[in-house]
Formats: sequence, structure tokens, C-alpha cells
Amino acid sequence: MHESLRLGLYAIPAFLLLMAVEFLSYRREKEPKADRAGVSARDTATSLSIYAIGQLSNPLNHFIQLPVVVIAAACAPHPLSSSDWRVWAAALVLADLAYYAQHRMGHRIRLLWAGHSVHHSSRHFNLSTAVRLPWLIPGSFLTAVADIPLALIGIPAWMIFLAHSIVLLFQYPLHTERIDRLPRPIEFVFNTPSHHRVHHGANNPYLDKNYGGILIVWDRLFGSYAEETEPVRYGLTTNIDTHNPVKANYHEFTGMLRDIRHARTWRGRAGYLFGPPRAGMSPQQQGRVQPPPPQSKPPSRHRPPGPLTDTTAPHQPTVRTRKQHRSDVVTPIPPGPRRGARVESSHRTRPHPTAPLIRRAERETGLYDATDDAQRFRPTSLTRRARPPDPAPTGQPSHGGSGSPNASRVRRREAMRVRSQDEGPDLARQAREGGVVPCNRGERTAPPPQ
Repeated sequence: MHESLRLGLYAIPAFLLLMAVEFLSYRREKEPKADRAGVSARDTATSLSIYAIGQLSNPLNHFIQLPVVVIAAACAPHPLSSSDWRVWAAALVLADLAYYAQHRMGHRIRLLWAGHSVHHSSRHFNLSTAVRLPWLIPGSFLTAVADIPLALIGIPAWMIFLAHSIVLLFQYPLHTERIDRLPRPIEFVFNTPSHHRVHHGANNPYLDKNYGGILIVWDRLFGSYAEETEPVRYGLTTNIDTHNPVKANYHEFTGMLRDIRHARTWRGRAGYLFGPPRAGMSPQQQGRVQPPPPQSKPPSRHRPPGPLTDTTAPHQPTVRTRKQHRSDVVTPIPPGPRRGARVESSHRTRPHPTAPLIRRAERETGLYDATDDAQRFRPTSLTRRARPPDPAPTGQPSHGGSGSPNASRVRRREAMRVRSQDEGPDLARQAREGGVVPCNRGERTAPPPQ
């Protein structure tokens, strides 16, 4: 433990020197790229202030985590020797795997995200972001469960903490936009600045990706790998507008406590505490999805939404359900009205009363037209709605104009007039002799003669 603390103190001058070099490189750049976030003096000061406070409170940060790992190492059945290089190699690889597990827990459990979100709260990606580490966040000791297997297999506790310090130091130069992609073999095995830029991205393709510390193969194995394919937007899904180091350190933790206080059930409180961060915020607060458009209220039965608009074709039956208001917009009736629906038709279903007699008279006079039969002898209308114009038959004179609604009536009268002139009063007698009596209600069989 003391070795890891001493290593962190020795690295501070190197941190400051590399920050200065990066800052000067941005200032001397003549044509800065538009897709780079660059550096900010206020943001850098906030990151350094958080790091300084964390160095002062480091002993308290490890107050619970240290005993957990030490007790697990004391319970190891076969302690390993620190003089064997294979133990060092195993400790470094397993510590990197444990860091991957801790890092993924920090993104998937809101109690742990309350601390890790401090590292992601900067809208810039430079070397000062690497030292933006949280301090004194309650519950952060739970990440020590990932180090218990290392201690149980016999790795000394101090070696575990030292290996974790090496993993963190390796990631410091990865927090930069000045280094582009490295050769493909290195990109395939190790964590690089390109991979870590993806991890700090807040846009949707990069959320919760690339958790690896030294090796990126863990992300490839466990399905959390993503390639840098588009410009990265750094920060949180809902960014904070403060440079106060205390507020930046506790902004997510106070939000979690507020959600727990407003929860109505114990299950909801547990979800805000141990569920993923997106369960603790609404989709609009996360920025992951756009707010839905306002939905209009359903039409009331007693207050129709607007005036009646009849969009149906002429003489087409319409249907209204029982739940619709009478003044609602009607819809065309589907084939075969469904049960429970009231059909409103503009015509009766009984046949035309004088259709058979008129057809017979027209056939005898040569004025019958089969193409116009269905249009002229439609069912009788319930209401006096205007009918569509009857087209004039081909080769026949148009009585009253082809567009006149009374053309069919004129043709029927003309047929009866011509027939009456030719046959006169013999029409009724011939009808009775044939067993058919013409009347206003159609044809019926005449009674037998007495």
C-alpha cells in the first residue's frame, strides 16, 4: 500500500510536465481541428483541484477497501512468493482483469457510478482529465470484491495494490487527442488513446464501451468493444455547469440520494441504489433519447374534435361504432359490417318497385340498355341526396343532357309514352292474359279466372 502511494507521489512532476507540453502544443497549433475538444484553463484547474483534494483524503478512501483485501490474503491457503517473476506477471494480468470488472461495475451500478462519473464529467479530453478522480464517495469500497479472488490465490495484498497503481499509470498518457491511431497489432491487444477516447464518449455509439485498463482484449472477449468511427462528444449525457471541485465531486451522489428520497417503494429505492445509472434518471435527463412529442388527448364522446367532414364517396355506406359520437368523422364501411356496428345507408335494400315493368316495356320498344341498368334501378333512397350524373348511353340521344340527374326518369317516361301510343289499352289486357298484373309494387301472379 505504501509503495502505491509513493509511486503516485513520484509521478506528480511527470504529470505536470506532460500537461504543460500538451497545453503548449495546442497553443502553437495554427489550424486547430474542429472535431477536437482542446483544453480549457478553468476545466484543467477543476481537475487539478479534485486531484489535490483526493491526495489529501487518500488514506480515508482506502479505510475499508484495504482491510477487505488484507483479510482475504490472510485466508489464502497457499501464499505465493513475491520473488518469482511469474507471480508478478500473473498479478499484473489479473489486476488488469480485476480493473476491467471494477470499471464495468462503475458504469452499471449507480452507487459506484456516483463516484466514477466525476472522471467523466469533463467536456474536454486531455491529460488533466486523467487525474480527475473522485474522493470520499460512500460505497466505493464495494469495488474491492474484484480483488478478493487475487488475494485468495495467494498474491500478496501489497502486490495487488501496486499492480493497480501500474494499471492506472499506464492509462495516464491515453487521455489525449494529440495521438492518433497506433499500428494495428498494438490497437488489437493494448488500450490506446483511440480506444480510450471511445470510452469517454457520451454519444450513443460509444456509451459503456472499452473498459480495459492495459489490455483491450478483455473488451473484445466480453462484448464491450467499440471502434472509433465518428467524432466523440466528451462529458456526461447530461453535463454539469460548474467548476466547483466539491460540486463536481458530489453532483451524481446527491442526485442519487434525491431520487431515493422521492421513491415510494423499497424496490424503487433499491433500483436507484444498485440499478444501472439510466434507471435512476428519466430518458430526457440522460440525453440518450429525445423527448417524445406532445400527444393530443383522445376525442371526447360529448365534445367532438371538429365539424363533420364527410370524406366518403357518394352513395357509399358508412359505419359508426357505438363509442363514436354522431358528429365524428365517419369512415367507409369495410366488406361485411362487424357485429355491434350501426350501418347508415343512403338507400333502401328493397328493389326498385317498377323495375320489372320498365325493363319489359323498354325491351319491347328497343330502348333497353343493359349497361345502364344497374345505375338506373338502384334501391330507393332514404334521403333526398343528389345522385351522380348518369352518363349518356352510346348511340342514344341524351334526354335532358348526359349530366342531368333526371335523365333516367326522362327515358322511362319516353319508353312508356311510345309504348302507350303503339299498343294503347291492350297492354293491360295482354298482361292479364299472360298471368302478370302490372302495379305500383312490382309484378305478382294474377288470380285464376272465375
